[in-house]
Amino acid sequence: MERPLADRYRLGALIGRGPLGEVVAGTGPDGREYAVKLLDPALTGNQETVGRFLRAQAPLVGLTHEHLVTLHDLVVEAGVVALVADQVPGGSLRDRLEASGTLLPAEIARIGAGIAAALHVIHELGAVHGDVKPSNVLMDDTGSVRIPKLTDTGLALLAPPRTHTSLATASKYAAPEVVRGEEPGPAADLYSLGVVLYELYCGVAPFAGGFVRDAGEGPGRPGEIPAPLWDLIRLLLAVEPALRPLADPVATVLAAMLPDLVGAPVGQRLDRPPPTEPAQRHRTAATPIGDQMFGEQLYSPPPKKRKKWIPVTVAATVLVAAGVTTVALVSSGSAPAAGPAAPVTVTAAPGTATVTASVPSNAAAAASTTATAPTAADSGATVEQYLSELRPVEGTSANDHETGNVAGKAYPHTVAASLYECSEAETVEYNISKGYRKFVASAGLDDNSSDSALKAQLEVFGDGKKLISTTLEINKLTPLDVDVTQVLRLKISWQPVKSGENCGPSGNYLDLGEAKLLGVPGEVPTSPIPTS
Repeated sequence: MERPLADRYRLGALIGRGPLGEVVAGTGPDGREYAVKLLDPALTGNQETVGRFLRAQAPLVGLTHEHLVTLHDLVVEAGVVALVADQVPGGSLRDRLEASGTLLPAEIARIGAGIAAALHVIHELGAVHGDVKPSNVLMDDTGSVRIPKLTDTGLALLAPPRTHTSLATASKYAAPEVVRGEEPGPAADLYSLGVVLYELYCGVAPFAGGFVRDAGEGPGRPGEIPAPLWDLIRLLLAVEPALRPLADPVATVLAAMLPDLVGAPVGQRLDRPPPTEPAQRHRTAATPIGDQMFGEQLYSPPPKKRKKWIPVTVAATVLVAAGVTTVALVSSGSAPAAGPAAPVTVTAAPGTATVTASVPSNAAAAASTTATAPTAADSGATVEQYLSELRPVEGTSANDHETGNVAGKAYPHTVAASLYECSEAETVEYNISKGYRKFVASAGLDDNSSDSALKAQLEVFGDGKKLISTTLEINKLTPLDVDVTQVLRLKISWQPVKSGENCGPSGNYLDLGEAKLLGVPGEVPTSPIPTS
């Protein structure tokens, strides 16, 4: 049976269920089909955690890349947190691994290069995936070749924190520092990628879930895994995060080794990983490995007629000192970049505006755009969305007070709230989408309020973070100009500064005159937004 979500989506059949919630089929107003992940309410009850999650997800909404599942919308409505993403036919990498047992080395390198390219884009935005594993890699089979697409970025933020009592159940893909209880960083994603590559070759992870590794303990080599692929996996599985390479060069190295892996036999499926090997065999304490291995000097132009492994002096020096077989590679070009700029529709919730965001051509540009883009007020042209035209997702405003009067001026587009001297703090919340840059209003207590001595404390929050706090009073205009860049959920809170015990009908109003959101053309819609 279908059910609505955010007045824009119709939710249908169950697609799947996991530890963080369930995924159902969804249909947008234009008939387009989506996969909607409804997060488990047990994970979204803490407001601070949800706010942190929303801030982490904001840069990802509308981001397009060949190896990322596009997140089109993030909906927060009446305690429900839902992620609206593309449907990707073909199943997951976990399904593929269970069906085939192990994969060909060349296929492992191709899939690994795609995952690493996706991680590079995520890391360039200042985000961390946090849960790289085969079930979070979808294999798009709409073309002649299955394309790996990474999904569920940042959902690990909602998982309960690990403690020493839960080590036994910690993910086998978790980096040593994460098992110890540290916050995952980009290097933790690369460790997880190393585990995935290892498992794709032999069917098992190199270490058990929650296994606490010693600094001198390295993974055991599975079977006859080709040396170049094994050398890279060993680097990714380094105990120390600083010794692991970055995502971008990993994508390049995997893509470069692919031609030489064609014809390499599939690995034997193992029941358990081989015994661990002393890490001293792979490095010396005085010589760091990792990023140095992937410097520009590592690569040389590929031969025109023949491709082979070409030792390079710098690479050989680093690797021999580290006790690693030479992995000097012929460059096959840089890792896949983020897709070209394209309008991506992003709808943030019931009765709210739909944002069309142009995604930068690469992740670095996206990060730069976020940091340096001009404000709506400076752009020369702006798109306006009156707050009075949007339906709140939590709380209400005063429906009988559409025109406000503040400091002798009338404001026809007013969001108002009734004030009672003895009332506690009240709030109203809106899903606004990250495409807006400014929230502006002319705030004050209405000139026609009955209590001339009453004052009110007004606060504005973005994704749970306080953006402004000010005191309002009669005959005083307080202009609001609040930066809401990347904000998905806007909350306005107010509380009277008590001057008596009048709890009956007060005739007092707090006015936000001409309250509106401002955006830049091309990032937010220019047509009216339905509010039904």
